[in-house]
Amino acid sequence: VDKRSMWYREDGTLKINAEIKDDKNHVEFSLYSKSGKLKSTQTFLNGILDGKYKYYYETGNLSQSGCIKHKQKDGEIKTYLENGNLILIEKFKNGKKHGKVKSYHQYKDLSGRNNRIETFKHGKEDGKWTEWYVNGQKSFEGTYKGGEKEGLWTEWYENGQKTSEITFKNGKKDGKAKSYHQYKDLVGRNNR
Repeated sequence: VDKRSMWYREDGTLKINAEIKDDKNHVEFSLYSKSGKLKSTQTFLNGILDGKYKYYYETGNLSQSGCIKHKQKDGEIKTYLENGNLILIEKFKNGKKHGKVKSYHQYKDLSGRNNRIETFKHGKEDGKWTEWYVNGQKSFEGTYKGGEKEGLWTEWYENGQKTSEITFKNGKKDGKAKSYHQYKDLVGRNNR
């Protein structure tokens, strides 16, 4: 049978609501602000934060949600702005970033539009990275391998014209970097 324990502040406002599950080592905590708003929900196993959690802004909007396993972030972690817009999705494995990390533009009319996508493997940059301007045009794109830049990295002006190309090998520049004029009549002319 689940049990519930509640702790109150001196002024009588609820501070903590704890639900103790059948095995007694599994506790779900809800913490409240002095104004009575839910601040967070957390799951503890054997006295250690282990399981799903959620943090809230004073407004009541969700700030972050995710999961902790064995004292480390694990799985998908989502972070929100105070206005409720999703700003970041990170994926973790054994406490290290692993997989795609997506950040989103913070402006309300652009909510849901990617700002950047990064790829990680066991905590190191590994895979394609892309960033976009607010207008949706690519800003840069390149690839990491084992934490080092690898291959062609390209940057663009906000108008979509290419600004530079640099090739990397094992994290070091390999060959000549190319840069381009941003004006259409000069595009394609090498600046360097």
